[in-house]
Amino acid sequence: MELVVELESASMTLADPDDTKRLSVRVAGPPGAAPATHAERLGRVLSGLHFGRLGEDGDARLDRGALRFRAAGQVGDDWDDRFEDMCRYAESKGWVDPGDGALQAHVEWTTGPPTITPPTTGPLP
Repeated sequence: MELVVELESASMTLADPDDTKRLSVRVAGPPGAAPATHAERLGRVLSGLHFGRLGEDGDARLDRGALRFRAAGQVGDDWDDRFEDMCRYAESKGWVDPGDGALQAHVEWTTGPPTITPPTTGPLP
C-alpha cells in the first residue's frame, strides 16, 4: 500500500490498500518550493490529519489505526491477518517505533501532482 500525499491541498489517499507486501509514502509538493519546506509541510500534514509524523531520518512513521481506518471498505476479508503479518515483519526488521508502534515508511518525493493508479479488478488485456 502507498500513502499518497498532496502537500498543496493537504490531502492524502491510500492507494492499493489491499497490498500488504509494501508500505511507502509518495509526496507531491507545490512547484518551486524548497525540499526543506516540503519536509516541514509533510510533517504538519501527517500530524494534522492524525496519520503519523515525519522522522528525523526523513522516513514517515505511520499510525496503524489510521492505516486501518483508511483501508476499511476497500480491502479483502483476510486483510486484517495480512496487515498483522506485515506489522510483524516490519517489527522483525526494526521498522516499528518501540514507543507508539508506528510503522516506518520510506518517503518518495515527486514534483507536481501525484498520479494515482487505480487497482485492477481482473486480468490485464
